[in-house]
Formats: sequence, structure tokens, C-alpha cells
Amino acid sequence: MEAWTLAVALAEATSRITIAHTTLCEAFRHPPVLAKQAALLAEISGGRFLLSLGAGWFEREYEAYGLPFCSHRDRILRAREAMVIIKRLWEEDVVDFKGRFYSVEKGVLEPKPSPRPPIWYAGMSGPSRELVAQVAEGWLMAGGTLEEVGRNVEDMLERLAREGRDKIDMAVPGLAFIREKDREAEELVERLTGGNKKVLDRTLDTGLVGSPLAVAQKVKALDERGVDHVLFQLTPTLKELDRLKDVLVLLGKGDNKKGA
Repeated sequence: MEAWTLAVALAEATSRITIAHTTLCEAFRHPPVLAKQAALLAEISGGRFLLSLGAGWFEREYEAYGLPFCSHRDRILRAREAMVIIKRLWEEDVVDFKGRFYSVEKGVLEPKPSPRPPIWYAGMSGPSRELVAQVAEGWLMAGGTLEEVGRNVEDMLERLAREGRDKIDMAVPGLAFIREKDREAEELVERLTGGNKKVLDRTLDTGLVGSPLAVAQKVKALDERGVDHVLFQLTPTLKELDRLKDVLVLLGKGDNKKGA
């Protein structure tokens, strides 16, 4: 499904959830146009939207639609310019910007989003971390073991301190396979990974795999390491979504009613 159209539909169909993408490829949407789209979705959702961007990485996606695929360094520079333009259009009356990749001449965006959506960035390289520390209001890091996540959080806190900034939101995704018992969930992952022990072990180490209690404990452990948001990657999403209710109850974020 096209992610932006789907987000608008979710905004109208819901009243409480925060709506975001994980993650919009910066190169697929021109920054001033994206700024306008995001401002309207923030209005439609009553301020429940956050903008999550990434510099892109999958060259075949670019080739398929005839988009230029820059070097890693240039993709991050493009993303930086895009984030600066979007923020300025949301906050300033008239914007002039001349960058290496994008330019705006007497750009105006009205009405401005209120409250202004936070901008998250997804990326793990050194230049990406630098961009997060300097510009973003949230960091979507890659999935990792508890030890890896802890080191990533500490690294970002040090970078933020060097920039004179306070802590920002930090999020981590995890492939979620929730079943009544731990072994049942582990056997499901074993089947899905087709006997590839390296993939199996990595999924078990970085994912949210097990009984509701085990998964809730993993979420709490991530919280203790400084993670603010845990993203459950569910497949197929709607069929698996209902399995979250018991986890949410254990975390004190839901009730035990059907579909909580």
C-alpha cells in the first residue's frame, strides 16, 4: 500500500494512535511538497502525526522508478537539506534556501502545523548519527540486542551532549512473533527462517519473540536502556495485531478486553 495515502485513512479512522511511517524515503517526495502534506495530515489527525524520514538505501527502488541514486554521503546531505527546508517552512513566514540538492525561493507554507510535528530520522552510519544529533527530534535506530541498543543509546546521548542538545526520542524496531508459549514462538521463527541458523539466532536476539510475558519483559529491558518507543513489526499485521493485547496488559497500557 502507498504509505502516505494509508496514513491519511488511518488518521480519519482512529482517534488516539500516533501515526508515522517507518520510514519515508526522502528522495521520493520533494521537501516543500512533503512539508505541505505533513502539515495537513497533522491537522487532520489532531496533532497525532510525526514525520519519520530516511536517506534511502535500496538502489533497485530508485532504478525501478527512474530516480537518481546518489552516493551514501550525498543521500544523507540531501536528507539534511530536506529536513532543514521542512522545518523552516513550518516555522517561518517566507523561506529562501539554496542548497546543493534543493532550493526554495520565497517559499510560503500556510496554514502552519500547530503543534509542529516532530521529525524523526532513521539511519545507523556515522554521518546519519551526526545528522540526528544536530537536526532530528527522534532517532529510529536499527534493531539490535539489548547490549547493542544500550551502546547505541549511549553513543547518541554523547553526540547530543556535544551539540548542546537534550535527549531526543529514541525508537527501536523488532520483528514480533508472539504466541502463548515461548517455545511455540521460537518454533515459528525456526520455520520462517528455513533452518538458516544465523538468521534464526539474529531474529531471536533482536526480535520480540516469545510469550506475552517474555515479550513484555523484553520491552521493559529496552525501556531501562533508554528506549522511548518499541516498534512491533508484525506479519501479517492485522492477523497478528490482536496478539499484542496481552503484552499491553502486562505493560499497563491496555485492558483484557477483546481487541484492546
